[in-house]
Amino acid sequence: MQVRTHYLKLFHRMNYIFRESILLIYRLIKNKSINPLGLLQIGCYLCLAISHKV
Repeated sequence: MQVRTHYLKLFHRMNYIFRESILLIYRLIKNKSINPLGLLQIGCYLCLAISHKV
């Protein structure tokens, strides 16, 4: 039961990080304050952030 609870918490945390990141990237592109080609670097940082939260 504890393992299931742990994975549910992990899933909710990753879901929150992903949702907030998508909204931030969308706002930056909409305001033209970021180059869409720079998204690769942001993606790498997101992967690192998620892996360290695990």
